[in-house]
Amino acid sequence: MSRYKRGDVILADYAFFNTVKGRLDFKPRPFVVIDVEDETDNVVVICSTKTHQSVNYKGIIVLEKSEAGRQMNLAEDTFIYLDRTVILTNKEIRRRIGTCPIIEEIIEKLNS
Repeated sequence: MSRYKRGDVILADYAFFNTVKGRLDFKPRPFVVIDVEDETDNVVVICSTKTHQSVNYKGIIVLEKSEAGRQMNLAEDTFIYLDRTVILTNKEIRRRIGTCPIIEEIIEKLNS
């Protein structure tokens, strides 16, 4: 059985290309678990960023000081992409940081 479940908020390293340094780099970001693969124990998550992206992408903004932001233990306002899912192994996850109280809204929007 997995250590994580749907609705958990986890902290993991997010890979991105650093144009200043000219290389692949990593930074910690919160991810929302939307599914757990039974056979591998890997988790399917949705990506997030602190940069407001609603003009360019489908997503939800969660304010740090909102009730959802507090339950998710967000350190800042966060944009949750509804079109960027990735699979993470347990080795890539630093730790669980909170619970997403709007997981059903997220799942509904992912499926629409």
